[in-house]
Amino acid sequence: MAIFLCIPPVSSLTPYPAIPYLTSSLKANNQKATTFDLNIKAFNLTLFHQGLKIKPGKILRKSDNKGNAKWKKVPDAQIYSTIQNGQKIFEEIMLQEASDQLGYPYSNSISKDIISEEAIQATLSDVWKICNDWILEIAKGPKEQSIVGFHVITHSGLLWSVLLSRKLKKIQPRILTVLGGPAFASWEEVLSANPEIDLTVRGEGEATISDIAKSYNGNLESINRIQGISYRNENGKIISNVDRPLIKSLDDLPFPDYYDLPLEEYPQNKFGMPIMPIVGSRGCIGDCVFCVEKRLWGNTYRMRSPENIVSEFKNIKEKYGVSTIRFNDSLINCNIKSLEKLCDLLIEENAGMQWMGMARIRSEMTDALLGKMRQAGCMGLWFGIESGSQRILRKMKKGYNIETAKNVIRDTAKSGIRVLTFMIVDFPGETQRDFEQSLAFLEQNQEFIDQVSISRFGVLPESEISHNPQEYGIELSKEKTGNNYSYFYSPLPNSYRYENLRSAWNRLNNGKTASSKRNYPLKIIVPYY
Repeated sequence: MAIFLCIPPVSSLTPYPAIPYLTSSLKANNQKATTFDLNIKAFNLTLFHQGLKIKPGKILRKSDNKGNAKWKKVPDAQIYSTIQNGQKIFEEIMLQEASDQLGYPYSNSISKDIISEEAIQATLSDVWKICNDWILEIAKGPKEQSIVGFHVITHSGLLWSVLLSRKLKKIQPRILTVLGGPAFASWEEVLSANPEIDLTVRGEGEATISDIAKSYNGNLESINRIQGISYRNENGKIISNVDRPLIKSLDDLPFPDYYDLPLEEYPQNKFGMPIMPIVGSRGCIGDCVFCVEKRLWGNTYRMRSPENIVSEFKNIKEKYGVSTIRFNDSLINCNIKSLEKLCDLLIEENAGMQWMGMARIRSEMTDALLGKMRQAGCMGLWFGIESGSQRILRKMKKGYNIETAKNVIRDTAKSGIRVLTFMIVDFPGETQRDFEQSLAFLEQNQEFIDQVSISRFGVLPESEISHNPQEYGIELSKEKTGNNYSYFYSPLPNSYRYENLRSAWNRLNNGKTASSKRNYPLKIIVPYY
């Protein structure tokens, strides 16, 4: 049995843990898989053809397109924006290419002033070279029992998974193509729309992928009793087996195995180390109406024990020589007592690890707790502020008030922890007054905020808004873009607000004096998303 796993474009600049979790679960059952990390390879090719290279703690830019051009260091103040812009260009190129290849309408927003058509075509030529090499490698395997699995978390990732599956099926029709991951779609719909996909994994995949590898014999009937899958039987009918129960104890999972990933190709800090992920919990305690995270995990919240998380901290440092961690949890502060225990253990172990993660605005995030977190190595927290309007926050069901948000981000900054915030514009019902309150929030708290990520509102299937759009004054429609779950809504938002908020933050941030900008012990050059 030959098992091949692929990480399609997911727009993550840190190793994504899902495939390594599958790899370690397969190994625990004496099954072996090889991984193709298309995401980071394609990203670096995109950067290269923009005249950029990522080196430990810095970025180099080519002075011109001539053969003897010199590579010069990008100023530290421009590192984050350079990476962020490169990432957006990468996303657009990948999405446009997959849409074109599959025959779906898509019009990207890349300006030819940013990257030339020649550079785009050179990027795609190199991307297809590594994809075709991977496809040929699979073609050498056993024709009847090869399994190819894709982990999907983005629109682009789904399109590339379908596209690569289509090309694989042309070479070896009997290859079993498997999709899984927290996609925003009904997996049954994905099977209906894409005949090149044989099977989808619903929910947690660690036990399911091992069952598939153990049972599959080249005939789909051999896997018809496996829990948590949907598949197309020999007659073309889509069958959805019963759901697989959620893993009771996340401590029982083996640590994810990253040995098959090209860690050296990921953006690195100034010590030459990538940022490694840890998943300390699954699920969320929030009720945000635009989010699907809680539903994806069965409306539950499960956390690993602090002792188990610390063991993985030490495992990562010993195995991979990495001492910078990013929690991939929805929130790291759902359980305040467990968070405090984790900090106590890290301090006691004197682990010497730096870490960061997403956090919820909560009054329990006290000076004392934040100070302990900083002592334990916390260097950055991302807060989903979303809006400066209390009215909009209530509509979003964020569960906190503006004053609490101001207090938490102020105390976080004063404790020496970097503060990063997410903002959403054009939420249904947002007025000009609401928008101005968001502008005012950033202005009033600029001295405590280090970075802001601004997004336009969008409707995700399975979110509360998608089920009750009329309550938010919008109408939904689906557009066939190859994923069958891209929602459009009316009335359309006021796009100028997005640009205005971005411009306002850039103006505020650029206006900070050198003395007002806080220095941190470890520079991180990787954007969150």
